Amino acid sequence: MNLIKGIHTMTSQRQSQLLSESQILLQAEKFIQEIIDCGLYPEQLTYFKFLLEQFELIYDIDLFYSDYLQAFIKLKLILDGMRYSPFQPIGSDQPTPDNYDFVLSLTPEQLQELLKQAQLCKNSIYTDIQQFQLQEVSNAKSLEEYLTKLFQHYARVLAVRVDFKYTKEAQQNINIEQFYQHFEKMRNRLSNQDTCFENLHGYAWAMEQGTKNSGYHVHLLLIYSADKHRRGSYLAQQVGETWVKLTEQKGAYFNLHNRDYINKLIMQGCEIGLGTLSRDVEGDLNKLLKVGLYLTKESKESQRLRVKTAKGMQTFGHGDFEKDRRRGIKKA
Repeated sequence: MNLIKGIHTMTSQRQSQLLSESQILLQAEKFIQEIIDCGLYPEQLTYFKFLLEQFELIYDIDLFYSDYLQAFIKLKLILDGMRYSPFQPIGSDQPTPDNYDFVLSLTPEQLQELLKQAQLCKNSIYTDIQQFQLQEVSNAKSLEEYLTKLFQHYARVLAVRVDFKYTKEAQQNINIEQFYQHFEKMRNRLSNQDTCFENLHGYAWAMEQGTKNSGYHVHLLLIYSADKHRRGSYLAQQVGETWVKLTEQKGAYFNLHNRDYINKLIMQGCEIGLGTLSRDVEGDLNKLLKVGLYLTKESKESQRLRVKTAKGMQTFGHGDFEKDRRRGIKKA
């Protein structure tokens, strides 16, 4: 019962702040996790009501939600049936309720039925997470092969890392469709390889949804020609400023070449796989792979997107290694 008490005491804190789409989805997922594991009790109904009201503000039938959220939607639809059919005859003049206040009066029998419906989703939830993990394994293998080919082809490369996110003020109003559209513009710039993407040998990216307050974000790895560029920090800054411009000042970024951040990694004994790396230096390939494979960690299940604009929406990608189009490779 400690979990229930904890949920009850946090309800007022959660209700006092305006939630973003990302936060609503995360809290709805956690709620389903908790009731499947520990049950559904009257002490949780105030928070449940709050979540239902918040979820209704962002729910879009045309989007594709994770199986945890499908379970939440299932409960919402059951309650909507009660909400819009409040046991009155057809043609009654009584208005239908326009809120979820009635949830506070659900009977123990009704709570048990809701719990039963949520628990029926356990298998699909497990399968959903397992599929994500398997996809991450596949992504990691593909990325490792891609980076290895790039590294072995060029004598020296410049590895650059930058993360895209949103300002705290903008996060409140950013939804998955806007996030997708913003990064689609950035992907087009990557393909064009102009301005800050000139002399780019390769790239990899991952779209994620952070826990707590980080919201929707992107991890981006860029592989430049070390013969044409030397300042990874400057390039990361230029790419970050491009993101800010494409998002009409809603975007923010983190430059992983930040001196304080690098010094912190060094103090922790971490190898630094950023900057100039050479195929003639033993260990440099492993450094690059370690930096790159962070984008595809199987353990990053908590960072996966909970909603997509399409069922097959791509959340990870990298460039193509086509030998015929690369310098120094003769066609057969």
